Amino acid sequence: MPILPLGNLALGAAVLYAVIALGLLATMWREPERGLLFSLGALLAPIAGVGLFPLAALSIRSPSRRAVQATAAVLTAGIVAGIRGSPLPFDSASPPDLGIAASGDPFTVVSALWGALLSRPALAVMTIVLAAVAVLLPLARARGLWAIAGLGAAFLVAALLLAPGVAVAPLVVVVWATCLAVAVR
Repeated sequence: MPILPLGNLALGAAVLYAVIALGLLATMWREPERGLLFSLGALLAPIAGVGLFPLAALSIRSPSRRAVQATAAVLTAGIVAGIRGSPLPFDSASPPDLGIAASGDPFTVVSALWGALLSRPALAVMTIVLAAVAVLLPLARARGLWAIAGLGAAFLVAALLLAPGVAVAPLVVVVWATCLAVAVR
């Protein structure tokens, strides 16, 4: 349904959206009830809670599906922030101007989005880190409290060392909340 109004504004964005939607449909085919879980990323972004997404993704059985959903959650949060003109998640940087409003070529849209992602390293790094945490969190839970604590420490170290512009306080709160929730379960 969202393809039709989007196609009136930018045909390239509508074609790209359709391709991504079909890819996500194919990926989540065996767990359709979790297909739109990635939309939590946009809802958690205004309260600096995108880092909680791996906790929500625990309900997805497949590690690869958890990684895809975590990646989509972070990127969706970034795209929604860019559309709204609000600060990007994790580092509060201003969103780049994509200049794709009337683009009819999906490859131009992909190129602009890729350039925007690379121009904001905190968003790119946190996409990878959250996908890895989403995959490893069930394994840490199965191995006990020390594994959960180790994963939380690795989460913080990776985020803070690889993306130095990340807001520290919200990230620490999110990591502690995630580790505490998994440990209590």
